[in-house]
Amino acid sequence: MKIKKPNTILCIDASTTNFGLAWFMDGQLIELRNVVVKGKLDIEKLKMIWDEFQNELDDTIKVDQVIFEKPVPVQFSSALTSINQVIGLLIGLFYSRNIPVDWIHAMTIKSKMGIKAHGKEGKLESIKTARALYPFLANEITTDHIADAILVGETYKILNK
Repeated sequence: MKIKKPNTILCIDASTTNFGLAWFMDGQLIELRNVVVKGKLDIEKLKMIWDEFQNELDDTIKVDQVIFEKPVPVQFSSALTSINQVIGLLIGLFYSRNIPVDWIHAMTIKSKMGIKAHGKEGKLESIKTARALYPFLANEITTDHIADAILVGETYKILNK
C-alpha cells in the first residue's frame, strides 16, 4: 500500500515590512506566523528578508508549494514597486529550493471570501472573516497580514476543489 505524502502549502501576504504566513497541510491550517523586518527597503533589508525566510524554511516543515497574495496594481505606486521587489526576491529563494510558486489576485480573494470593504475597513473585515473561519485561533489572528495569508489559503482551496 502506497502512503500518500502530505501536501504542505505556505500562503504569504507580503509587504515591505510585515509578512503574514499561513501553512496548510492537506487543506488544513496548521501554523500561523507574522514576520516583521523593520527598516528602509534597501539591499541590506532585502538580505535580512532573504535570511529570515531561509530560517523559516529551515525551521518549519517542508513546503511543497508557495502561494502569494498578488497585490492590486496601482499606477505610479512606489509602494507597489517595493512590494514587487520583495516578492521577486522571495520567488527567487523558493525557486532556488525547487518550491513552485503561484499567486492569487487580491480581488479574487476578496470576492471569494465575501469582503466588500476597502482600505482600513477592508483590513478589519479580513481579520473578522479569518477569525470567523478559525474562532479557536482568534487570539492569534492579530494582524491583517496573518488574516490575509489565511484567506489566500482558503481561496486556494475554493479554486482547486
